[in-house]
Amino acid sequence: MIRAIRRIGIGAALVLSVAGLLAGCGEPEPIKIGVLVPDTGPASSYGKSIRQGIDLAVEEINAERPAGPKIVTIYKDTGTNVETAKIAFHELVETENVWAIIGPVSSSVARGLAPLAAQAQVVLLSPAASSPALTSEGGEYFFRNYPSDVVEGYTMAEFCRKLALASVAVVAADDLFGQGIAKIFEEKYAAPTRKIVLREYFSSPLDEKRAMEIARKVAASKAEAVYIAAYQPDVAALLLALDKLGTKIPRLATSAVTAEIVKLAGKAAEHLVFPQTAFDPHADNPRVRAFVDAYKAKYGEEPDNFAAHAYDAAKVLVAAIERAQIRKNLKGELWNIRYEGVTGNIDFDLNGDVVQAPRLYAVFNGAVVPYSEFREAMVGRSILAR
Repeated sequence: MIRAIRRIGIGAALVLSVAGLLAGCGEPEPIKIGVLVPDTGPASSYGKSIRQGIDLAVEEINAERPAGPKIVTIYKDTGTNVETAKIAFHELVETENVWAIIGPVSSSVARGLAPLAAQAQVVLLSPAASSPALTSEGGEYFFRNYPSDVVEGYTMAEFCRKLALASVAVVAADDLFGQGIAKIFEEKYAAPTRKIVLREYFSSPLDEKRAMEIARKVAASKAEAVYIAAYQPDVAALLLALDKLGTKIPRLATSAVTAEIVKLAGKAAEHLVFPQTAFDPHADNPRVRAFVDAYKAKYGEEPDNFAAHAYDAAKVLVAAIERAQIRKNLKGELWNIRYEGVTGNIDFDLNGDVVQAPRLYAVFNGAVVPYSEFREAMVGRSILAR
């Protein structure tokens, strides 16, 4: 939904702009949107959710305006690799002539593509890249409706401070995402009475041997908790290694974690605490309820955080396209747009960022629950005890 004073639907506005999109006197040309997803590589676990969120959004948009130009999505696999993503980017821009691109997902790939987007003057809208470095390095054609890790890193550090944890071990993926959020966490947490007793970086994907090596270092550090800044499969590998070693150290993670962690790590995920962005699939908000119901009806499962952000990315991008009418105006329309999505209000600043405060969640009895619910259930026991 666009700013209240406009109150104009995506379908209606696109119909108004059909004249500028006609091919001669025939049918309206389709509006092609490229999508860069990680079907393979370290971030591949997020590809399915992001595809499903985008597909649902596009299906709804096209259904709202049967006489208007169709929205067509063209998917390319990034492999969670910058060079692979660059090839895919050029194919979308030069061969497919897309209006804009949703993606990429990983921060490292986003940083690698941002200069290409600026050179080609093609908008990149990421539903997941969260590194703080992208605020300054993304350039004027990079936008993201997923918040920067700055607020999230501060939130987890403040959580540790409130629990009076005197020492924390930090384990992070050796990439832009892992390094960036680990640095923010450390800056906010460290103090004369609070210390980072272990800093361990690793290359993704994390195999069992390396995971056990790290788990032994964590145990030897005598830290009161471990903060894991990595993609979900690597988090699961480390949780399993910690359990195999028998260490009961409390575990903290990032918003890269979803409910899928329970399937990946089983009992090793119990009591894991992690933040998520503003999307709440159980909220009473009618817009959220409609999205969740439609998603479950189409895919037979509840949408996760990444599906919701991908859904909103598609919706807000098409809303900006229908206002821009020509490609060169799209960047300005994204800066000016106010959109109420299922993940909250989307209002891009001049750096292309949105600002949304995270919520805390925990794994309890094999399910992901709000941290407040977990805390109440743990009354009389140490909150992070395993």
